[in-house]
Amino acid sequence: MTEQLITKFKVINNDVPTIKLEHTETMTSKVNPSYHLSHFRHENDIEQTMYQILSPLMNFNIMNNKNITLNEINILINSVGRGKYYYKTEEVWNKILNSSEHVAYIRYDKHLSAFGRIVEDGVMCMFYDICVHPKYHSIGIGTLLMNNLIDKIKNKDYVSISMER
Repeated sequence: MTEQLITKFKVINNDVPTIKLEHTETMTSKVNPSYHLSHFRHENDIEQTMYQILSPLMNFNIMNNKNITLNEINILINSVGRGKYYYKTEEVWNKILNSSEHVAYIRYDKHLSAFGRIVEDGVMCMFYDICVHPKYHSIGIGTLLMNNLIDKIKNKDYVSISMER
């Protein structure tokens, strides 16, 4: 599994910041095991760069079922700045999930990393709650998520397709 291939990374040698990957044979053919980071100033920059380097190895699976808890969605939505308790109760969340025609989400390392849903009535279609955890920005997860949702509706004859901001 991809999660097992990407084990640990750490900054070594304080004079010349370098990230050393503990890797398997699968990784060596795709990723240079060390990456010089002398121009980075913040730990977040290092982490973001590591995701960009390793993203080809991360096999993100898009799920289309509705197995997402209220706590998971609220953590993800809070991470993108929409508020800590965006959905107030389990009852409200279940009603929202059940009224959504299509749901797509991505988990990585057992955490909800991206989510989106579509509500439609046969004539109009609306994308809601599209969000990607900031930790996973700029590595293509949002594109994967949106392509999955668009594939669900692209052959339908809607008079209007909108997206919530």
